[in-house]
Amino acid sequence: MSDLRLHFTDPARRAAIVAAAEAEGIGVEEFVLEAAYERALRVNERHASSERPASSEPEPEGGAPRWLQGTYQVSHRY
Repeated sequence: MSDLRLHFTDPARRAAIVAAAEAEGIGVEEFVLEAAYERALRVNERHASSERPASSEPEPEGGAPRWLQGTYQVSHRY
């Protein structure tokens, strides 16, 4: 993932993220993308559960929300 450029203005925050990524055995870019993806899923769930009309079709079981499908695949290499 060399196309993502990360800039950390807070050295302590950068150090914490680097340490966490190393502890997970993945690169910083993948760690940040996985965190962003998980946060997006939580936001989508809050939005969908609070504003979904009773007659609407639910999101697919176990899959990404429709608005995220095809945008990013999380790969776990643990």
